[in-house]
Amino acid sequence: MSTKSRFCSLCDVLVDVWINPHDNLTVANPDYRLNWLQSVRALRTRRGLEEPFITGVGWLDIEGDVISPLEYDSSYHDYEPQQDLHHDFATHQVGYPQRIPAEYWCYVIHDACWELLRDRVDRRHRVSANNLARHLFALLFNTPINAESETLAPGHDYGHASQFHPRAGELDNRYFTRVNSTSYSFITGDITEKFVPDEESLEDEVKFLQACFLPSSSVIHREYSEPDPFLLLPRELIVLVLIHLPSRDICNLRLASRYAADLSSPKLLDQMFWSSRFDPDFEMGFVFAGPSNPRPGEPADWRTLYLKVKVALKSDLFHGLRNRRRIWHVFQHMTDALYVRLENDPCLDEPPYHNPAHFPRQTAFAEASLHPDNIDTTKPLSLSCRLFKRQDFLWPRHASSVPKRLRASFVYSNGKLYISGFRLLGAYPTSLVYCKAGFINLRNEQEISLEPHSSVICIEAAMEAKGLIGLRLHIRGSQSLYAVSVGDMELVDPRSGICMLTPDCNTECVGFHLALDACKIISVSLIEDPAVNAAPSTEKVDPIDIWNPSIPKVFPEWRFIPCSPQHFNLCLNMNFGGTNGGLLRSLTRIDAFMGKYPSVLTGILFSYIDGSERFYGRKSFRNNANDLGETPAIRKGFPIDGPRGEVITKITVDYRANRIEAITIATSLGREEQFRLHGREPTEGVEQNSYVLQAEPGKCFETFYAKIQSPLGHFQNFSAQCRVINLNAPLSSPEKLDVTHHIPLSSENLAPAEDMLTYPGGFAITTADLSRLRRIRVSVRNIKDVSSSRCITGLWFEYHDSTIPTIVGQWVEEGGSFEIPPGDRISEVITWHDHANQHDEVKYGPLKKLKFRTIHGIIREFEECHVGAEICLEYRENAYETLSSILWGYNHEWDYIRVFYTPKGDKPGSRLLMGSASYSPPSWSVAQRVFMRDTYEDGSPNPVIGIQAKFRKVTGEIVGLCFIYEDGRSQTLGIGGTRPNRILYMNFLTISGRKIEFSRASVERMSSRVLNRTIYILDRSYPDQHSVVGANLYQVPEGAGALAGFWAMPRRHEDLRYGRFGPIFESHNEDV
Repeated sequence: MSTKSRFCSLCDVLVDVWINPHDNLTVANPDYRLNWLQSVRALRTRRGLEEPFITGVGWLDIEGDVISPLEYDSSYHDYEPQQDLHHDFATHQVGYPQRIPAEYWCYVIHDACWELLRDRVDRRHRVSANNLARHLFALLFNTPINAESETLAPGHDYGHASQFHPRAGELDNRYFTRVNSTSYSFITGDITEKFVPDEESLEDEVKFLQACFLPSSSVIHREYSEPDPFLLLPRELIVLVLIHLPSRDICNLRLASRYAADLSSPKLLDQMFWSSRFDPDFEMGFVFAGPSNPRPGEPADWRTLYLKVKVALKSDLFHGLRNRRRIWHVFQHMTDALYVRLENDPCLDEPPYHNPAHFPRQTAFAEASLHPDNIDTTKPLSLSCRLFKRQDFLWPRHASSVPKRLRASFVYSNGKLYISGFRLLGAYPTSLVYCKAGFINLRNEQEISLEPHSSVICIEAAMEAKGLIGLRLHIRGSQSLYAVSVGDMELVDPRSGICMLTPDCNTECVGFHLALDACKIISVSLIEDPAVNAAPSTEKVDPIDIWNPSIPKVFPEWRFIPCSPQHFNLCLNMNFGGTNGGLLRSLTRIDAFMGKYPSVLTGILFSYIDGSERFYGRKSFRNNANDLGETPAIRKGFPIDGPRGEVITKITVDYRANRIEAITIATSLGREEQFRLHGREPTEGVEQNSYVLQAEPGKCFETFYAKIQSPLGHFQNFSAQCRVINLNAPLSSPEKLDVTHHIPLSSENLAPAEDMLTYPGGFAITTADLSRLRRIRVSVRNIKDVSSSRCITGLWFEYHDSTIPTIVGQWVEEGGSFEIPPGDRISEVITWHDHANQHDEVKYGPLKKLKFRTIHGIIREFEECHVGAEICLEYRENAYETLSSILWGYNHEWDYIRVFYTPKGDKPGSRLLMGSASYSPPSWSVAQRVFMRDTYEDGSPNPVIGIQAKFRKVTGEIVGLCFIYEDGRSQTLGIGGTRPNRILYMNFLTISGRKIEFSRASVERMSSRVLNRTIYILDRSYPDQHSVVGANLYQVPEGAGALAGFWAMPRRHEDLRYGRFGPIFESHNEDV
């Protein structure tokens, strides 16, 4: 049986396996019609990458292979059920080739999805099935693959379907359970389901919508602005224009023209307009798509049909229709590329492509697999695209003296617009095409006019990971220099960059050398005249740096760090200081985004006093090169007092091969912060080195630079740029800035996290002082996973004696705050965590609820979601200790929070000793503690005056002890649990001879259930009890003084995870 779940390459929904109910070891034809999730086709090659074709309709067997006829027009239901499979059928192994030389590539797709795609691209089926399959295979072959799950990663989530991929070890049937429990349960709805517009459940909603959408009378404006150009057009022509416009463009047109708005009132639009909304390229094109959903014959009430579909899409009764719309919209990520390939079909070269020539010296690359020997590899594509062909776009010499037009073609692929090809034409509409290269798309072109005798001085290329997105030509014209652009040069995507390609001295640009994947340009370089001497024959490629968000005016000096060669050489120009350092005085916080080893640093966010932000890099990371899934990165914040003149003066960079390990920044006020991950590193034994960037006296850093590793996306080199500090604005109130509330990391405060430090991915650690707090702010986050809920991510502390706050955890979005008046302090902190995750080392999950109490009685609770908050950890001030500091360790899966104590001022050398007869609390745990003596606000004693036991109803086990104090307050020590070590009875014996018994069971019943007995000696003056048979005797520990209280392990569901219990003693031995 296959351990791989197979997902449709078109809709990304699980392919349901068909198992022969009569004998699951026999391969035989199904004796009934399969549902749409089971009916599949194989899109495969015959050998290697040769002759892609699509098979007939079959099913997926228990081994994860497609069983189907080889002939396209054949289907399993054309054959009679029989014990042995018919010879027309074949087994097609899904996935990429497993051997060298490669046998064949094979993708599995639902038959219903294939039919829907044909209707989307070629409704009249003018293109043969195998020809369309050939182009579809090229696009899928050009799509990255998650190697572990063998699922496609095109850069979009298939309309939320991708997030439901089964987790490790999860069965397929669990997949459907998870999907059906969410608001996206419709993604498994039958897309072949016919839409029945006469459904009675639609009538009432449609009538309501008609009343709102189609008023009985329409207001016609008579006064129109004269500049409105639509006033010059006949009404019939405007209506004809509306028929060919998408509905979203019509809405924009109505805002721009009052006259057009009057003519496009829903009640005035005729049936021809409403019918056009159901064409393939418009919003209702999915409704009557596929073989089972024929378009209604004329005459039809298209306007009412439109309203009925709007109502049905909001109903839970039409899952098939909603899913058909989802998949129809998913197809928009590939249909334009299919159109372009079909239009350029005669000019296409199919892989494998071989060109031993090296790329030119200055070449801007996408994140592509470019080596010819990788084109037929048995490994899946882990980069963003593949090389399919290389072409020269060389404009002819005879055309230099005439005006020309350079047209760039664009293709929409996987959510973005890329440049796919170029054409050079004469200046007139009837002029010939001088030359062309790439994929020409006549439906989407942008044009640049070139003057006679003009020349290209240089070009700026905007490159994204998957291809070329923009081009700016700097041209020397007959009278002046000018620049013209096509495409996107704004670099909104942080994974895109821009570079400058300049001809060598004494040469000029006469064309472009292009590399293309299945549908777009993935590298560009200049063709120079006279030709530049070719580079020496070497396999080493030195690609040009591309910069985000802009090319720096001063290029950095990079330190030598050993790195693996890569083509997509993205660099970050992090100009956080702004023009002439104008933003340095506004800088208030620096956040570093981190993943897990090796993706330590992925991005940096700079926040300013006006609320604006500048972010550079990525907010997510990849686990490894073969896993293309994106995981949200964690962040670590460092408040900086820019308004008071604090600036960065020193940077220490720690690095290993291929990555920056840590960055430590130091400021002009003597403060510093290190951005790094703690934990067990997978590269232990690899030497770590460091270097220091020190600003010269009177200068500070205003710009950071980083080189990005491809394809994981983390920093692999780092540099910085200085500027002169403005000395005309001295610091104000410098005395407050000397107080720091950051707690340095030490072996003592890291000791409780010893188990966590074994986690191989690493985690961030933040600390803060809890003294002299003025305000506490709480940060929350909405977890991306649809099955998860909100959680608390971090705390922001402000102090009475400092203007600089301290952040523990992650500051994402404020969820609440409270003030602490002078003289008050935190006396209680309680945290509620979710379950631990799949890693054994992780003991506490995300923080769901948080409670604070002050010594003066202020209580504040912050609860994002109590569901799943199973682990309760309590920290309370007591007669011996105060709460002094907090440590918050975290990664992308869990939060580890520990509050530390310090002895009270009247007992500076005292310590508390916790013990048990045969068990000591592990370092990662937080024991519940109850003390026999508390204090009033004035410091006077507040002793325990009573103890109350709580029992489980059915079994009679003790589940809690309630200690009641003199002032009426009480604290409960939970001591129950779900494991066999439950406490059945408990006796207390006082020094006066009184005996207190807690038990609901009879002596006989207790004797039959008791496994062991423990006697704790709580006072040295009490005589030993060696005479008790079968009891474990626990003496007062060495160095212990008087009894202080009792401890027990944390509870879950109002009980303990472990039934552990023991006494707490005073100790005056500082070494204990």
